[in-house]
Amino acid sequence: MRHLRPLLEKIFPVLAILLLGCLLYANSLRTPFQFDDKEFIVDNPAIRNLNNFEGIWKVLSQPSRFVGLYTFALNYHFHHYDVLGYHAVNLAIHGGTAVLVWVFTRLILGLWPPGNTGKKEAPLPQKKNIIALTAALLYVAHPVQTQAVTYITQRFESLATLFYLAALCCYIKGRLLTSRAGKGLKGFIFFLSAALLAVLGMFTKEVVMTLPLTVLLFEIYFLNEAGKEKRRGSWRGIGFGIILLFILIVPALFSFDPAVLLSPRVSESHDGEMITLDRYFLTQFRVLAVFLRLFIFPAGQNLDYDFPLSQSLFEPTTFFSFLGVVGVLSLALIMKSKDKLISFGLLWFFLTLSVGFVPRSHIIFEHKLYLASVGLCVALAWGLARCLKDTRLFAVVTGVLLILLSFLTIQRNKVWRSEIVLWQDVVQKSPHKSRGYLNLGIAYLDQGQYDLALKYLQKSAALHPRRAKVYNNIGNVYSRMNKFDLAILEYNKALALDRSNLRIYSNRGYAYLLLKQYPQALADFNQAIALKPSHAEQAYNNRGNVYDKLEKYDLALADYNQAIARNPLFAKAYNNRGCIYLVKKQYQRALDDFRRALELDPDYGITYNNRGSIYRELGQYDLALADMNKAIHLNPGHAEAYLNRGLVYNKIKEFGRALADLDKASELMPQDPRVFFHRGVTHVWQKAYESAIGDFSNALTFDPDLAVAYYNRSLTYRILGDTQRALEDALKAESLGYNVDRAYLDKLRKSTGYY
Repeated sequence: MRHLRPLLEKIFPVLAILLLGCLLYANSLRTPFQFDDKEFIVDNPAIRNLNNFEGIWKVLSQPSRFVGLYTFALNYHFHHYDVLGYHAVNLAIHGGTAVLVWVFTRLILGLWPPGNTGKKEAPLPQKKNIIALTAALLYVAHPVQTQAVTYITQRFESLATLFYLAALCCYIKGRLLTSRAGKGLKGFIFFLSAALLAVLGMFTKEVVMTLPLTVLLFEIYFLNEAGKEKRRGSWRGIGFGIILLFILIVPALFSFDPAVLLSPRVSESHDGEMITLDRYFLTQFRVLAVFLRLFIFPAGQNLDYDFPLSQSLFEPTTFFSFLGVVGVLSLALIMKSKDKLISFGLLWFFLTLSVGFVPRSHIIFEHKLYLASVGLCVALAWGLARCLKDTRLFAVVTGVLLILLSFLTIQRNKVWRSEIVLWQDVVQKSPHKSRGYLNLGIAYLDQGQYDLALKYLQKSAALHPRRAKVYNNIGNVYSRMNKFDLAILEYNKALALDRSNLRIYSNRGYAYLLLKQYPQALADFNQAIALKPSHAEQAYNNRGNVYDKLEKYDLALADYNQAIARNPLFAKAYNNRGCIYLVKKQYQRALDDFRRALELDPDYGITYNNRGSIYRELGQYDLALADMNKAIHLNPGHAEAYLNRGLVYNKIKEFGRALADLDKASELMPQDPRVFFHRGVTHVWQKAYESAIGDFSNALTFDPDLAVAYYNRSLTYRILGDTQRALEDALKAESLGYNVDRAYLDKLRKSTGYY
């Protein structure tokens, strides 16, 4: 068993870390797509093809997120829009990162001598494994990590951290191996691995740019003792080379433009503010203070902080944050001679967050702590071990701390369980910021709660009157409520603020479509497509709907093909293309499209109704009834399904059921001539001729050119013996293009004496 002990000492910690991570994040695996997930995953056509390297590379203006985006493409390839696959990958990354925290801590603690203290006392080597495991468990359990793990898009942050730590560990192993005789080749392999991992990290998120400086810091603290003069030249040379490499990589890979650094930009962290370099710099001291507070006391977490810019160093919050940050930084530097590991952990925090001093629109996001907290977790685990020499006391204290952190993580993940709950949390904590109300309104809109959606969207508009997205979504609410004139007014407001947004044109075009204002609809869809053809699947689909209404079926078919080419999972486009094939009587193609639409969206009742119509045409009435029953089950207010099921019942001569369905259809579509016409036919079958004439007349009230209604009313009048009216209706039907039997007309003329 002794020979297994070293193996078990490595396997057990890894299993413990992974198990704890799975337990804490199990309740997040079905969390829906949130916030920027819509932009980077749901509405991102670039990730729908694994071979679309160029498209993925160009999603953002600079390629610093390519690797992360490609992992989304892999997720899409295997899981499409099933969030479980995306969350499983994020959780695996979190587990892997925590394991690397354990490896990293073990590597540091294995570097005795030199000791991490300035004293001669033993640096607790017997607790090396326990300290490393504690650091990793603290890391995996801390609730401040939830935003980088549960929020799918922030895989950018977690994956970059994984590469960061892996590269650093490989570098350390390489340095240790090259100092031993005969290990130069292995050391070179580790160095090469570190370089490759660093490059992957740099193309995942730009935070990895701090890696060379972290390597230099590690060299100074742990790999080069001040007393060993012969090594000073070597590590200084290494440090100079690293910094030079860092200076070259930034402009080469990311097209660094100093003008961008100095240019003012709109703040996304506080409505109505413009970011300038000096104000942004001052504000970052408050950000660092918040991050330190969140690590020590993780309460009041918030996805979207309302964080105004600092106007002066001498504002109370800015000044005291500055003093606090400078104090902690000074403490870290002072402690180098007393406790290197705690000093290193604190400096890690500041160094990895130093990229935050480069101005950007979002001043603060909690996921930025994901990398920075590594140093704090290592320092905390070491500090607890230093203070609590008794192993049992150490176990009790760390156990209680882990239980508390785990509880907070589980509770925080509950906030992410739905868009409504998440944005309710945001507006509670940022009540004066418009974006929370905007996204809460969108969440209610998606749930069909239109009154609440309107309430919060209007609140957002009041707080930020110049946000086009707000008016666009107010328009969407009115559109869902069938108030299309009001919707168009809101879309006009949105376009007055932003004429580059294809979605606004597409949405306004859809409102025009439903108002049967087809020229205006076509103009908007054309504009949407011209703005960004690669993202215009919705506009292509809706333009196809216009062409369908105009009976330009070939043009409609071409547009539906374009929509499907851009989004192969677009259920509505398959359904609509199937309808064109149905009109063209290409029934097998129509069935194939309806089948695909239902595979993608099994609850899409319209498609069941459409497929049922094909089965009715093919005389497969049992299949037709099954599909129409399903359509009505999914949507009891589906008028078309009642109409079509009534037609099937007519075909199989179940006239009582047919009449019940057509009555229901007339309640739901009180001005639809088709309903009255087919109910009139049913009355004829039941020999209720007066009722039939009433329904045919109602049909003609709503469509005076419905020739078939004139013809059937003519037949009914003839049955009732009113040949004069029968002749008048037959002649009217003929004048409208209906092919009236000549023998029938001759009989009517003869009966009336009309020649």
